[in-house]
Amino acid sequence: MILTTLCSLVLVLRPIMAFLSASPRSVLLPLPHGKQLQFHQIDRKTHKRVRHQNVDEAGKAEKAHIVKGFEDAKDKYIEIDPEESKALRLPTATTVPISQFVKGRAVTGTLR
Repeated sequence: MILTTLCSLVLVLRPIMAFLSASPRSVLLPLPHGKQLQFHQIDRKTHKRVRHQNVDEAGKAEKAHIVKGFEDAKDKYIEIDPEESKALRLPTATTVPISQFVKGRAVTGTLR
């Protein structure tokens, strides 16, 4: 279990670390406890953050009126209650529990 969790973490972090270290401006700093690294979409030319507007066929949609749903038939949608949506989520969909850190040389085989 520990090895599986560690392998998953390494497989997720390796491409991110490679991407960050390849950037000429990258500075890797430790995150304060309880903080998460968040990526945003930015415009490559201006380096300004890209924002999206919520619109439907009638125009701008109010954020309070936007809910989850699925298409039952062409242009016919069924609304999903937020509590039902929460019940469908997998507990591992948002977090990866880390039970132990090990030295790199302790990992053997194809994991290196």
